[in-house]
Amino acid sequence: MKYYAFLFFLICTSLLSACDSQKSEQDAAEENVVNPQSPSSQQPLDPLESEMGFWEQKQRMGANSFNNKPPSQEYFDSFANYGGEWIRLSWTKWQSASGKAFLIGDPSNYTGLVQEDVTVLQDVVSRARTSNVKLVFTPLTLPGSVWSQHNNDAIDDRLYGDKNYWEQSALFWRDLASIFKNDSTVIAYNIINEPTPERPSGYESGTQDENIQWYEQQIGTPRDLPAFYEYVVSSIRKADPETPIMIDGGFFGNPNGFDYFKGPIQDDKILYDFHMYQPWAATSMWNIRNGSKLIYPGKMEYWGRTENWDAKRVAETIRQPLKWAAKHGIPPSHVVMGEFGCHRYLTWCPVYMEDVLRAADKNNMHWAFYTFRSDSWGGMDYELGQNAPSKQSHGVTAEEFWKLSNRNQLDELPRSNTDIFQPISSRLSKNLTGHKAE
Repeated sequence: MKYYAFLFFLICTSLLSACDSQKSEQDAAEENVVNPQSPSSQQPLDPLESEMGFWEQKQRMGANSFNNKPPSQEYFDSFANYGGEWIRLSWTKWQSASGKAFLIGDPSNYTGLVQEDVTVLQDVVSRARTSNVKLVFTPLTLPGSVWSQHNNDAIDDRLYGDKNYWEQSALFWRDLASIFKNDSTVIAYNIINEPTPERPSGYESGTQDENIQWYEQQIGTPRDLPAFYEYVVSSIRKADPETPIMIDGGFFGNPNGFDYFKGPIQDDKILYDFHMYQPWAATSMWNIRNGSKLIYPGKMEYWGRTENWDAKRVAETIRQPLKWAAKHGIPPSHVVMGEFGCHRYLTWCPVYMEDVLRAADKNNMHWAFYTFRSDSWGGMDYELGQNAPSKQSHGVTAEEFWKLSNRNQLDELPRSNTDIFQPISSRLSKNLTGHKAE
């Protein structure tokens, strides 16, 4: 009898143990269920796309999107159909629910993200994810540095005159990073577009030695750009230790803009971004307004000097940030040409862009052209071709074209893979598998 009682006891104990084990597994599974709307529910990052993997795997090709309206699904799909991989996305021109600066609210007194704006940005990120297009967040405005076109065309240099705005900017980025830290679609935070701390002191870019000499006098002041970056990076890392952070050099992101940086930012996931419009006097609207007299390649006289610009000079200019990076032990894969382009009316623009891209290809350099399908400015929208607005060229009269521009509706115009776009699109298409760009 004792034997059967003992056997019965063992059976019950085993059953209870099995039930407890099953319940523990069920509880554990329930504990691991995450709200699908929460940032932490994002899928784990692919090893090649975690941390710096996206950038270190191969040359990356992208575009800039500085539109007045949040990009649509069609926008991202069209870019992906060309073979585009990433977009440097700015939201600064979008309408904010606050009636002030998008996401920031009051740029003179940042106190927290505008939640309605966050939802808009999350929707845009979701669209990009659907198209498998990666994003680099790029504000034109930070607290104490309002984009001039939102500031009555006046320059706002408070960020470089009062470190209180450093603190507000750092808090803004930490708040934003805390939301997107687990989102594999966001592959970098670009702290600010084309910083100009040199401007408040009245200094213009000079020789390398002159730039370094100027910076030596700014160390510790609000114009100390490397120190500003260190401060903001430290704040971001409190919320997000993994997402790469992109920083532009001084002098509007000029290729020589890192000359006065004494070394790398103290973080191993930093991307160093420069913009290639040199010589700006020739590639920009300034040349158009002056009769397009500056012709590439060739000798150019402007602003009291004569310079010769050709493929060799372009390549030398693009190598400037790479030389600086090599000097400080920074891998070339951490250097990005985040903007480049020329006004599409210039007959030689395709030649210039081909020279720029050949130099980038030779150095296996990441790049993003400016701009893809602008809704308000067509000067560097290469799918529109090289002709001025006309019924024959764009299906609308010049007057209708500019009305669309003023209403931020240029994106409604038909686009195509024009001759001027070929230097870009032919390279983007190499990222496609099994089909050609439209």
